[in-house]
Amino acid sequence: MRGFLGGLALCLLLLPSAAQAWWNDDWPLRKPLTIDTGPAGANIADPIGTLPVLVRLHTGNFNFEAANDDGSDLRFISSDDLTPLNHHVEQWDALLGEAFVWVQVPQLAPGSSVDFWMYYGNPLALPSGSGGAAFDGDTVLAYHFAERNRPVRDWSVWNNAALDAGAPGDGALIGQGLRLDGQTTVALPASPSLNWSDTSEVTWSAWIRPEQLQSDAVVFSRQEGQNAFVIGVNEGLPFVEVQDPTGLRRAFARSPMNLGGWHHLAVTAAAGEVTLYLDGTPTATLGASLPGLSGSALIGGSAPVSVAAPAPAEGALPGTDTVTDLEAAATAEGEAVEEVPAAPAGEEGAEAPDAALAELGPEAQPGLAGAPQPVLARPGFVGEMDELRIANTVRPAGYILASAISQGPEFATLLTLGLDEEEARWFSGYIAVIMGSLTIDGWSIIAVLMVIAVISWVVMADKAIYLRRLERANRRFLAHFKQLPDDFTALDRGSAEDIEPDDRLPKEDQEMIRSSSLYRIYHIAAEEVRKRRARGRTQALTAESLTAIRASLNAGQVREFSEDEPPARHSDDRDLRRSLLRPARNRGRRDDHLRGHRRGGRRECQRDRAGYLRCADDDGGRARRRDPRTVRLQLAADPHQKQHRHHERLRRRTGDASGRASERRYAVSGALPRLHASGVSRWTPPRTSSTTISTSRRCSTSPTSCW
Repeated sequence: MRGFLGGLALCLLLLPSAAQAWWNDDWPLRKPLTIDTGPAGANIADPIGTLPVLVRLHTGNFNFEAANDDGSDLRFISSDDLTPLNHHVEQWDALLGEAFVWVQVPQLAPGSSVDFWMYYGNPLALPSGSGGAAFDGDTVLAYHFAERNRPVRDWSVWNNAALDAGAPGDGALIGQGLRLDGQTTVALPASPSLNWSDTSEVTWSAWIRPEQLQSDAVVFSRQEGQNAFVIGVNEGLPFVEVQDPTGLRRAFARSPMNLGGWHHLAVTAAAGEVTLYLDGTPTATLGASLPGLSGSALIGGSAPVSVAAPAPAEGALPGTDTVTDLEAAATAEGEAVEEVPAAPAGEEGAEAPDAALAELGPEAQPGLAGAPQPVLARPGFVGEMDELRIANTVRPAGYILASAISQGPEFATLLTLGLDEEEARWFSGYIAVIMGSLTIDGWSIIAVLMVIAVISWVVMADKAIYLRRLERANRRFLAHFKQLPDDFTALDRGSAEDIEPDDRLPKEDQEMIRSSSLYRIYHIAAEEVRKRRARGRTQALTAESLTAIRASLNAGQVREFSEDEPPARHSDDRDLRRSLLRPARNRGRRDDHLRGHRRGGRRECQRDRAGYLRCADDDGGRARRRDPRTVRLQLAADPHQKQHRHHERLRRRTGDASGRASERRYAVSGALPRLHASGVSRWTPPRTSSTTISTSRRCSTSPTSCW
């Protein structure tokens, strides 16, 4: 029974395991996701906050065939299987097996692990992710550059879409990006949500890939009058530049960027300090406040502006350059303040100096204090850009680092996707697909197999219960059998189905041992001994009696452990002998005549109705001989029926030809003699025995007078 219960438990464990909680039964599939900011993961120690996490899906970690063609059935649920998480799909290509989905994870803490679920597989689901779903309200601009031949879409809630359609950059870091050639720019709108003041807080971030070394190349610029905010690259070194009426300040990164490689660039500005980040790590700081700006901004270049020239120092000649106090302070701090010279005459895109000054008016005459000086556009950045974002708050250092890791090539250290899980239901997933493809013939075969399976389960359960009950009954019987006195038949008081009450055998044990197979065999031996004691005048058993008892025990053993009917119920004597007699191991010469062969000649034998073998020798003579197997069977059935044969053997063994009475003592082992494979064997007294039973018999010359 224990084995059956163990097998049943194993089968239950192999069934599809049901989740502890399932968000919605209409979604049959889900996938676990884990964000690890601890030492074993991204190893982020600074505060992070609410973060939009990029989930990359491909054929290696997601089954696109089980989801909708546009990914509209995706749902992201927190670890409690109750709270939905905001998300939106940037790109979904089921044909190529690639998708980019942004999920907003709230209040992500450093050095921790957060689990959430991605549900899918509902063909009736409607799209839930929309623009701005993955970004918080502080994000005022979010460009994925996934649009082709259309103005760049803003995925934030502020809808600050670009005014131009940039050149698409296929094969960017995340899907499609923006390609910049150094001449074409993309203009941002002059939106109120993008207005900056000298007290504003701003976080700017983007991924860039430089393709060549450039001098003073502009990546992003926003200029209005004498105020300007510029982010660029000079000979591979990123820089941030702030200009206001007091002067211009610029800070460079400490390490250059590799050409042809993607790098995360970020700038934060607040409280008189501007910080430059490269690949999630702060690399330079500029002591300046963000100037007030409310106009349009440009991506990939800058527009020409006019700035007021500083007043010449006392005693200086008109038209010469001087170093202002701001430049001196910046030089003392180790920060370069560069002048942007005018383009020479005759160069493409430049005008003659006189013509340019004429257009600016008399105030632009060189050498005059406060006269505006023309500054032409700087060279634009040549390379690619992806994932541009602007927020009206200062993002913490942990947020910037987590964004760089989540979106960069080392995203696997922050986010891991587990194996798919299926809701525990009978008809779902692949099983539903297979069953939906079955024909009538297949269902018929399944029905037949199910019936057979049920029958086999019932048989297995019945067998297990029966064997368990039999094992307990046998143990109980053996426990009482070991405590028997000299009379080993004390446990048997009659029929095997009706055990008489006994002082040593409790009533509950009497009921239990009725189902014991050992007791039923024991009952056969007890009955045989009881019958022989009733017939004889002594308590001793002869060797032939012990042999007959052994044969009866073998027959009972066959009835107990054979799946066929008991051999005693067979009507054919040949089937009876086949059930009782096992195949002979060593037949020898005494069985040669059964096969019709004998040394020195060939004999043909045939059995008559009485069981005799009538054989003919080679010379034609016939002999009448009793089949030894029939003799053994008759002796096993009733050893007293042919006692004269036993007495004849005694006479031949002792050599007493005169017919006088002979006496012989046999030492019989306490154990029952073992039967040979041919059935009842000739008993041979053992040479040594610890326990013996002595039997004295006197026989006269008459074969029937033996006592």
